[in-house]
Amino acid sequence: MNKKILSNIKNFFVESFSQAWNGKEKINNIFIWWGIIAYLICYFILNPLIVKIDIVAIDVIISLIIVSYFIFHIILIRKNSPKKPKLTKAQEKKLKEEKKKDKTIVKRAIN
Repeated sequence: MNKKILSNIKNFFVESFSQAWNGKEKINNIFIWWGIIAYLICYFILNPLIVKIDIVAIDVIISLIIVSYFIFHIILIRKNSPKKPKLTKAQEKKLKEEKKKDKTIVKRAIN
């Protein structure tokens, strides 16, 4: 039974990783499963480990692994974040006109 549970967990993370790398993962999953859990592991397990170990080289290696993971996490968040929809030229023109109207209304209110 333990092998089955571990296999399911492994499959979940492998599938989540492949979807995130392709830009198809939900941003909430990346925040919760990749960010919060990793942060808690780093704070409660790896940080005390770094403090207890007196060998600087091992501390630096552990710290570099943590930093590279969180850099990778930020890249995945940017990759999977919702994109702005592309507007047609007519929609862009209408949006610019609305912005100009808003600016003129504000200028009139100030004067």
